[in-house]
Amino acid sequence: MVREPRDSASPSLRRFATSDQGFVRGRILAVTLVEERFGTSWVHMKHPANSSSWPAIRQFRNKLRVLAAVLCAGAATFGSNAAENWMFSTAVALPSPINLPGTMSGTPWLSSDGLTLYFASNRPGGYGKFDLWVATRNTTDENWGEPVNLGPSINTSAAELMPCLSADGLTLYFGDGNPFGWTARNGTSENYQIWTATRDNLHSPWSSANDLGPPVGTKYIESYPHVSRDGLSLFFTSTRPGLPGLYVARRATPSDPWLAPIGLGSKVNQGSWTGFPFLSNDGLRLLCYSDRAGGQGGYDLWMSSRSSLADEWLVPVNLGAQVNSSFYDLSPCVSADFPALGSSLLFARNDANEWNEHIKIYGAVVIPKVSVLRSGSVNGPWNLVLTATFSPLSARRFQCEVPVVSVGGTTVFYQITKETGGSIQIESLELVGRKIRLDYTIE
Repeated sequence: MVREPRDSASPSLRRFATSDQGFVRGRILAVTLVEERFGTSWVHMKHPANSSSWPAIRQFRNKLRVLAAVLCAGAATFGSNAAENWMFSTAVALPSPINLPGTMSGTPWLSSDGLTLYFASNRPGGYGKFDLWVATRNTTDENWGEPVNLGPSINTSAAELMPCLSADGLTLYFGDGNPFGWTARNGTSENYQIWTATRDNLHSPWSSANDLGPPVGTKYIESYPHVSRDGLSLFFTSTRPGLPGLYVARRATPSDPWLAPIGLGSKVNQGSWTGFPFLSNDGLRLLCYSDRAGGQGGYDLWMSSRSSLADEWLVPVNLGAQVNSSFYDLSPCVSADFPALGSSLLFARNDANEWNEHIKIYGAVVIPKVSVLRSGSVNGPWNLVLTATFSPLSARRFQCEVPVVSVGGTTVFYQITKETGGSIQIESLELVGRKIRLDYTIE
C-alpha cells in the first residue's frame, strides 16, 4: 500500500513510499512530487549511495495534473519551426519481414494510404546487389506482408534503390547510386542516374526502366529522386558543377518534359553531402539527410520548411535525438498525413560511421512534444535529458524512459513539461533497472 506522509518542513511536498519501512537511507524507496510550484509538477528520486541494489519502485497512480510550463526547449525543438507542437517517438527497427538477419533493407517509400511499402534490399531471391521490393498490408495497424521482388524489368545485376512513385502509382522513379562503388546500371563506373518505369494500372507489370536523361541526367551523379504529389516538381541530388546537393526540376504539367534543374541553395545544401529529399504532401516541409554541422553524428535527418509554396526553404533543423543517432541515418520518408499526430516516419540507419552492409529500416511516429529535464535542485538550473526515450502506448497515452544518473547519494530532480497547450496527466512511475519509466497521458 502506498503511504502519503506529509513533510511538515515542506508542506508542498507529498511523498509516496513503496513499503511500510518508509524512507531507507541509501535506497530508492521514495518519489516526491512538488505540486503546483511554478505551474509545473516535479518528480525526483533519491539515488542510492554506493549501492549496487536498485529496488523497483512499485507502480502508482495519481491525479496530479501537470500544467504546461515551458522552462526549457524540448528534445525536438525545430529551430525556425519552434511553433511546431510535435516531435517523433524514439525510432525502432521494423520487424521481419522488412528487416531480415544478415541482409540490408533501406530507402523506404510509403504509399499515400499507408498500405504499400517500396524499399531496397539485398535479401535472397533478387537479381543483383540491391533490388527493389514491395510489401503490402490490409490496414495500417497490421504488420507488413512478405515482400515481393519487382522483377527483371526493374531489377538487374547492378543496384536499384531509392524508389518513389507518382501520386497515381503508375510511374516509378528510382536511382542506382550506392556508397559501395558498385557499377551503375548503364555500365559506366559511378555515373549513377535516375531511372523511370511506368505501368498501365496498379495491377499491371512495370515496363522496362529507362534513364531519365537530360536535363536531369548528366555525366555527373544524379540520385535520390522524389516527385511531388502534383507531379510537377522532381527533387534529387546531383554532383554537377556548382554547389552539390539538392536540386529541383519543374514542369508545367505531368505530360511535359522536365525543365533545367535549379539548386536549392546554400541554406539547404551544407556539409559535404545532402541527399534523399522527401517532400511532405502539402509541399511545406522538405526532409533530407546531411552531415552538416549541428547533428548527432555521422549523417543525420533534417527538415526544412516554408510558409507557402512560393516561399524559399528555410535553414533545415535537426529532427532530434529520438530519430538521429551517432551513426548514419538516411533516406527519410513520411506518411501522407505528416505532421499530424500519429503520422509516420520511416528511414534507414547504417549502424556505424562508415558504410557497411548493416543497413536497416527504422520507424517512428509523431507524438505531442514534451521535454524531460534534470537538475540537482528544484530551483534549477535544468538540463535537457537527451537520452530520454518516448513510445506511444495509444492515441493519448505515452511512455517515457530516462536513464538514472548516479550522483553519489544526492537528490536529483526530474521534470516533464509540455511546451504548448493542453496538459500532462501522470499515470504511473516506476524504476526498472537503472531507468525511470513514466507513463503519461496528454489532455
